[in-house]
Amino acid sequence: MGNAKTHDDFNAPENVTVSCRKDGNVFMFDYTVSEPAPCIHALARIDLLVNGAVVQRFYENLTGGSIPVDLKEFQNQVVRYRIAAWDMALNCTLSEEKELVVA
Repeated sequence: MGNAKTHDDFNAPENVTVSCRKDGNVFMFDYTVSEPAPCIHALARIDLLVNGAVVQRFYENLTGGSIPVDLKEFQNQVVRYRIAAWDMALNCTLSEEKELVVA
């Protein structure tokens, strides 16, 4: 009964990875993201999360790049970081969470 439409099958971003390196006083978070094939919904945004909170959100260079972040507020602490890749249908894939000592 009725003609309700459901949205397309779940087709989230794939191969979401992140690593960190220090460049002077700035931490560089290098990331990669792949769109699934076939791609039903294009990538929409990338979030960098530190200790579960979004510290950078951006809408360009979605399949890979480097994010410079000053982490001096976390000086002498261990922090957890990961990338969240979102597509246009709000499907999200998280990278593996990693730890970093901010020294």
